[in-house]
Amino acid sequence: MTESKRMICKMNKRRIMKKTIIKYAWAALLPFVASCSDEWDEHYGQGNPMASEESLWQALQERPELSNFARLVENVGYEYYFGGDRMFTLFAPTNDYLTEAAVDSLTEVYNTQKNNRIKNNDNTVIKQFLQNHMAMYNYAAIPSGDSVQMMMLNGKYSYLADGTVNGVKCLTSNELYRNGVLFTVDGRLPYFANVSEYFSTDAELDSIASFFSRYNVYEFDPSRSVPGEIVDGKTVYLDSVMNLKNVMFDELGYINREDSAYWMVVPTDRQWKSLYEEYKAYFNYDNTTAKRDSMENLMTHKAIIQGTIFNMNIQPSLNDSVVSTNWNEANYRYYKCLRPFDQGGVFAEARDVTCSNGKVFIADNWAIDKRTTFFQEIKIEAENAYYRDSVAKCKEPVTTCVVPAGNPLYGQVSGNAFVQVEPRNTAVTPLIRYTIPNVLSNIGYDIYAVFAPAIAADTLATDTLPLKVKFSLKYNDQDGRQVNDIKMKNPISGTYSYETVPNVVDTVLVASDYKIPTCSYGLSEPQVRFTVESDRSTSKYTRVLRLDCIVFKPHEDENNDSNE
Repeated sequence: MTESKRMICKMNKRRIMKKTIIKYAWAALLPFVASCSDEWDEHYGQGNPMASEESLWQALQERPELSNFARLVENVGYEYYFGGDRMFTLFAPTNDYLTEAAVDSLTEVYNTQKNNRIKNNDNTVIKQFLQNHMAMYNYAAIPSGDSVQMMMLNGKYSYLADGTVNGVKCLTSNELYRNGVLFTVDGRLPYFANVSEYFSTDAELDSIASFFSRYNVYEFDPSRSVPGEIVDGKTVYLDSVMNLKNVMFDELGYINREDSAYWMVVPTDRQWKSLYEEYKAYFNYDNTTAKRDSMENLMTHKAIIQGTIFNMNIQPSLNDSVVSTNWNEANYRYYKCLRPFDQGGVFAEARDVTCSNGKVFIADNWAIDKRTTFFQEIKIEAENAYYRDSVAKCKEPVTTCVVPAGNPLYGQVSGNAFVQVEPRNTAVTPLIRYTIPNVLSNIGYDIYAVFAPAIAADTLATDTLPLKVKFSLKYNDQDGRQVNDIKMKNPISGTYSYETVPNVVDTVLVASDYKIPTCSYGLSEPQVRFTVESDRSTSKYTRVLRLDCIVFKPHEDENNDSNE
């Protein structure tokens, strides 16, 4: 006999069984009581003179019509739940609806999963059957027709109303025992998977199920666990309930929570593999990157997943657009899908499945454009010292100029501020270098530098000459070596110099469809460095750099729509 069984027997011997008539007298009175709070447990649970001294486990053993359910409970070692002191409401299928053959089959499934070291919380017999028939605390059916919401032991919500629980008819109701309430029902209560659980039930979704399962971590929950004896001052638990934690849920959305409402677009295995093969070229880290292969794998998978989860509690106009959980107001152009139900929309052609906390849209044709998710424009405000790598041949510190509200160029300069880099003396030309973060590999970038005129800060400024400027770029090669400054060639003139238009905010195209072979996306140390240097050759040019911002924008083919 197991230790848990010995403890249950010891407790049972200490209790005096009351007459069966008391139990059924209470069953007649209980429908007029409607509560599920701690006060309910205190008043109608242990110590209530109307309750039987029997435990739920004793009741299961005594009721011949529940012998199959009792045998399953014993086969999986769950007697301590029904014989202990914690309060439960149990919905037990009778033998007509849970046959001996069904119990044998469920027991075999349980043992197979246990031998494969699947935790009790994840064992389908425990989670989807036993815990799905056990509500935490005491509940009573009420005659008014009102629905009573119950949280089951597996975290799912069930509803007791009109003589049914989740649509399954109650054969007997409101039988109060020492540690809970017993209902008998004419079938198994349906189990509804939530969004995260659904992945493992669909043969087309093995890839995404595998991805999320890698990050599963379980944390002990003492409030839902069953305590046993105290040994050496510490409680020994008869059953330890573990709560699932997953860092991807924290980052992308709590698709595992029953009190949430999420829709998620998920790729089939075929589509997942196709996207992975396409996207991994964008995450080619150099060979010195720590855990390079793991980084490539993780970032490629996240590129697929980000932008696929939608919190349905915050969508203002579902037919017009939906924003994913990765959307933020500061970067509003990304992670937003327009006209999601129209042809070509994110939900339009996907097969949808209703889950306990939302919907899964299974897509074999991918409608989420990478240019609306991770293919993002990188914009560096020149006045932001965080991205300033170095300066040379200039007065220090460099000056940040602000465009006043009354200036005609107010609103044309990004952030209404720019950096002014003045030469240290008349014999030199100043330069300033910036780090460019989160650069993807092997995608073409259109690189721009935006310059402000002196009159943007002061309309009376006298330095109104154009600027002659040159640019260079540094990045890591595949072996992790920083390449020498690569001089940028003007795509229009074919020379290595560029000239600005005076007295306007001028956007200079530095390079078109420029590909960098290695990726720095997500790294703490940027690897790409962009240098801007004054290139005055005659007195008709100013030597002062007035830089507004630097932009790396994914190149758009003629047939591509802009992300603006």
